[in-house]
Amino acid sequence: MPLSESQESQILKQTNNHLIKRVYQGMNDSYYRNIYCAWLGGASFLAYHLITKAESIKKLWGKGDEQKVISLYEVCVQPMISIWFRHVEKQREIFKETKLQGKKNAISNTLDLIGSYSEEQVRDFLNLDIQYNYEEDFAKKRENTGEEGISTWYATLLIAKIKEAWMSKKLILWDEQVFPIKQSSDYSFAKQASLTDIIEPTNTGMNEILSLTTLWIPDAGSTMFDYFNTING
Repeated sequence: MPLSESQESQILKQTNNHLIKRVYQGMNDSYYRNIYCAWLGGASFLAYHLITKAESIKKLWGKGDEQKVISLYEVCVQPMISIWFRHVEKQREIFKETKLQGKKNAISNTLDLIGSYSEEQVRDFLNLDIQYNYEEDFAKKRENTGEEGISTWYATLLIAKIKEAWMSKKLILWDEQVFPIKQSSDYSFAKQASLTDIIEPTNTGMNEILSLTTLWIPDAGSTMFDYFNTING
């Protein structure tokens, strides 16, 4: 029988507390320590919504386990880092090389903290950052021109990452994928994989990806900033 929401919340809370403890053990600077804790707080919010509200993720989650929750955190913290750096870059001008190195350091440190560091994951997460910012810029352009539409490629890639980890099945050829994706035909799918392996071709599947794009990721970002402001005084 699937876990109740309270049990799911408890699993995430235990994992979050464990990771925050590792942050405190590894960082002396309180400001940067609070940043990493805020990223984890936002990731926990996003993870909870995915395993309780996204039907395809809820099914795969089942009763959950340590491996699943760690890989879920790994994916959910990526948008928090992208949202954070986009906010910082709006506040002050930062050289392109400095921005890239800062993001690379942040992603590397966070993956190391979670216990899933690899050069391939750093590469993939930097590419996801490219995709996130492309879609945010495109959304602003649409807003200014009055053009309708929502880009869901970034959210689709996040779902693909989770399903790859939980199903042990390759869906995207990450080492061949060109970023940013600007249309559905740009995906580099693995052999015998397709978009329907990531998004179920139903109204439920589309609602899942739209909710992730328009609600859960932005709300997780707001939670992250609120948490940071609280703990940073």
